[in-house]
Amino acid sequence: MSSTIRRADGTKPCDSCGELVLWAVTAASGKAIPLNPSPVDPATHGRAFVLIGGVAFGFVAAVARVAAMFDEPEAAAAIRITQGDYSGAHHDAHFATCPKAAQHRRRRPTDPARTSR
Repeated sequence: MSSTIRRADGTKPCDSCGELVLWAVTAASGKAIPLNPSPVDPATHGRAFVLIGGVAFGFVAAVARVAAMFDEPEAAAAIRITQGDYSGAHHDAHFATCPKAAQHRRRRPTDPARTSR
C-alpha cells in the first residue's frame, strides 16, 4: 500500500491509474488487496470477493464464515450472502480492472531446474 491518505469512506487513489480503491485484507493469506469500491452483482461477477468486516473472502470461505457467524446451515448462509445481508458486499479486485495492473505484477523467479536442460 502506498502512503497516500485514505478518505473517510476508506478509499484512496490507485498509485497507477488514480481510480479510487478500497483496501481490505484477504482471509486466505492476510495480505492487503485493493478492491474496486463499487459493489458488483454476484450473479455476474463470480470471482468477486465478499467483504465482511474489512476482510475479503472468496465465496466458499465467505459461506463458511457466515454460517459460523449466524449458526446456520451453509445453504442458508449462501442465500444470505447472495440475496440478503451481504448481497452488497461483493467487490472485484482492482487488479482485474486497473489499466496499469501489469506494472504491479512481480516477476516470478525462474526455476533453474527447467532452464538448465
